[in-house]
Amino acid sequence: MATDAQIAKALNRVVDVFEKKPETALDTDKATARLEDGLKCVVTQGDYSAVMDMGEVLGGESAGPTPGFHGRAALISCIAIGLKMTAARAGVVFDAIDVSVEMDWDIRGIFGMGGAPAGPLVVRLEIDIQSRADKAVIQTVVDECLNNDPWFQIFLNPQDIRPVINISRGNT
Repeated sequence: MATDAQIAKALNRVVDVFEKKPETALDTDKATARLEDGLKCVVTQGDYSAVMDMGEVLGGESAGPTPGFHGRAALISCIAIGLKMTAARAGVVFDAIDVSVEMDWDIRGIFGMGGAPAGPLVVRLEIDIQSRADKAVIQTVVDECLNNDPWFQIFLNPQDIRPVINISRGNT
């Protein structure tokens, strides 16, 4: 298990490179999703893949967690990891970090019913930190993390999304 000092050292090496050569910070991630039988969907990025499905009540087979599970997981795990990284770089010790999220929905939104939004009605994020550090210092770390956390920012702010639709004739 990496110590805070090892984490900070690794992160500071990366920051040093980016300060000297900002162009090395530019990156593109690509993931693909393939719908298989029913509503089962396999998402692949590099060497990793994940199976997602919907519950039986919505016509799926529960072959894996829903896309919503992964969306919530991306949000809270990115924040938890980001908090540890930010604290380590600042020399602040966090003994434990727990992050949870609750989202309220009007499920009619995914069916385009009743003017309900497809997205959540409200998102409640709870961050629990155990640390002997001063509360003001902890708050500064949290603020910096949330300001720089990509998944928090995706949920918080509109993104520039550019759909490209390709249509071809199937083999029917």
